[in-house]
Amino acid sequence: MSEITCPTCATLNPHGAAFCANCGAALLGDSGPLKVGQMMHGRYTVLRPLGKGGMGALHLASETIAGQDRLVVIKEMLDYYDPADPHGETKALKRFETEAATLARLNTAGIPQLFDYFREGGRNYIVMQYIQGQNLESGLTHQDDHGNLVPGKAYPVEQVRRWGLQLCKVLENLAGQNVVHMDIKPANLIVSEAGDVWLVDFGTAKAQRSIHPGGAVGLEKSSVYGTQGYAPPEQAAGNAEPRSDIYALAATLYHLLTDDDPRSNPFAFARLDQLPQDIKLALKSALSFEVNQRCTARQFAALLEKDTGPLTNTVFRWQDGTLANQPKELAVSANRNWEEARGYFVGDAWNKWFKDLHRYDLVGQIQQVKSQHKDPDLALDAFLRSLDPTLDPPGLLLPVAILDAGVIPWQKQSTLELDIFNLGGGVLQARFIELPAGVKVSPEQFVTHEWQRVKISLDTGELSPGPKQQTLFIGIDAGIAGKKFIPITITIPEPKLRVDRSQIDLGAIGRGETALGSLRVSNSGGSSFIVEAAVQPGWPRLDPARFLCAPGKNYLVKIKASSHDLKAGENIAQISLRARAGNWSQTTKVPVRLVLQQEKIWQIDWTPSLGGALIMVFYGGILGIFLGFMTAYTFQGITTTLGAALAGAVIGMFISLLPSAIAGAVGRVSSQAGRQGLRAGLRSGVALGMLVGALAGAAFEWILSGLGLALVSGEGLNLFGALVGATVGLALASLIGWQGRR
Repeated sequence: MSEITCPTCATLNPHGAAFCANCGAALLGDSGPLKVGQMMHGRYTVLRPLGKGGMGALHLASETIAGQDRLVVIKEMLDYYDPADPHGETKALKRFETEAATLARLNTAGIPQLFDYFREGGRNYIVMQYIQGQNLESGLTHQDDHGNLVPGKAYPVEQVRRWGLQLCKVLENLAGQNVVHMDIKPANLIVSEAGDVWLVDFGTAKAQRSIHPGGAVGLEKSSVYGTQGYAPPEQAAGNAEPRSDIYALAATLYHLLTDDDPRSNPFAFARLDQLPQDIKLALKSALSFEVNQRCTARQFAALLEKDTGPLTNTVFRWQDGTLANQPKELAVSANRNWEEARGYFVGDAWNKWFKDLHRYDLVGQIQQVKSQHKDPDLALDAFLRSLDPTLDPPGLLLPVAILDAGVIPWQKQSTLELDIFNLGGGVLQARFIELPAGVKVSPEQFVTHEWQRVKISLDTGELSPGPKQQTLFIGIDAGIAGKKFIPITITIPEPKLRVDRSQIDLGAIGRGETALGSLRVSNSGGSSFIVEAAVQPGWPRLDPARFLCAPGKNYLVKIKASSHDLKAGENIAQISLRARAGNWSQTTKVPVRLVLQQEKIWQIDWTPSLGGALIMVFYGGILGIFLGFMTAYTFQGITTTLGAALAGAVIGMFISLLPSAIAGAVGRVSSQAGRQGLRAGLRSGVALGMLVGALAGAAFEWILSGLGLALVSGEGLNLFGALVGATVGLALASLIGWQGRR
């Protein structure tokens, strides 16, 4: 047998498959789509396609009866049977004929009549009444056939209320014949030109019975299990019953009233509290998770129609019309109408009824549980269980098996949402346990009758990057409802440290100088990291030494080295750059080189001695006498000037002998400081000798002149000659004998 190609994703599927194993789309089988103008069953002419329903393709056709043409809808029905069963196809055909006959016998207002059913070309078809009008989805925000979003808006409340009452009557009639539609939604509701609403697409009715173990069906694509968001929980398990249609109708009415598509957030009707109080209470009763606590079609209609008072003298009347003749009967109805029951419990309605019944014990019991439980839901739960100990315990349901947080870089935050449902009776009291690092929930504990949305905050700064996906487990302890753990998968991409230099050479500096350099650090990974820099030994200074490096960013680290921290010659250090993100780390080491040059000083080769000092004094004295003699001779003061110069030279020689003698005794000087000190001492000694000699010569000349012994009076000229001689002699003495090198 040939394989069937999926018209949606082109996947090949085995012969006999009803839905695509890859995408869950309905398969057309071997016969292919009907063609315009094609004659079916000898009397139906295909006019045009109408689209696809939950169980196959729809085509508009014409039928000629007694010379009159009428429009009909031909719907191709998909077979459900196990290909491994040799008699599966025969059984499927028999099942189709039985169910089609059941639908044909339906004669209820608001349901298109089924005119005919037949098999042709290996496929099954039903022929139904054609309803001219627009489906209700067309007025809401929706996607067209090309995936484009078409804006819409909610319908008026009173109009939706009228449609709801009409559909409740339809469902009540179906329930009386044990027929379940199983796919109520706005797209399957058509408003005729007269303004009445029709429930169409009955191809899925009772189709759950034709599912066999060998045929896998996609939960989201197949309307055998209804449409996600509209279908109640029990329908996904294949346990549909008439009250399953009540849930789908309530979800549909919510969609019509709010334009909030339930398919985008199943089981969470966020805008319910924005609706009028009576509508909200009616929908809440119909949207109960527990099918046994859900209202019937007749009760739902009563809730939609009007709001009746709760009390009479001897019975208690609920807003859905249910009566309680004795207090014990409150438990079941209260569990179905929890918010309404909480109002009666917190207020005075039940107390008044109990007093009318002379049940003052129950009045006292209400006060007792209120004092024991500050939360009104817990107090109500305790009171109802005292009235009826057989009330179902709460049931913990997590609608998802895994929460996927996706990819979150290190040190970033993200928030997930988790809906937790109570599928049992009363209230579910739960708290979170064993929360791993980096995970916080709000609220950490809660009490709910139906469902609670919890926000889960993830802080990857308390986790570590890694090459693989990580799994975190959070626990929920719901007391008698049990404990459950749900995994959270998260990927924290690894960072990657890069340094633009493998080594650094800062060159050479002298004493008192500073060397500067730099290196660039970058992050080519997917998460940030913290860089911590260390140096061994510590003579290079780094700025900054610690910083955060974001993905795709780079940072310049400045390097500074001072000669005060160095030894002469080559200096080697190592910079260690450690990148850290949680427990993840990466280290890169970069060597640094710097040379400190030797100091430049004068080295004196001459060895001070007595002979050298005498030579210096001799040259200076002779030069001073000569210059003084020449000056005096010019002005005819030879005798006096000569005596003064000779006396000054002798006195200067003896004064110069003292430092020269000390220098001779010391000999060679080994240290730089010693050499410099001795050199200054010798120069000072020679200069002092010259100066004192010149002054002494002038004084001697003045004395001789005072005694009248001077041949020519020329004190000023003699003093001038002595000073000039001393100055020139000092200059020459400083040069003679002091030759050095670098």
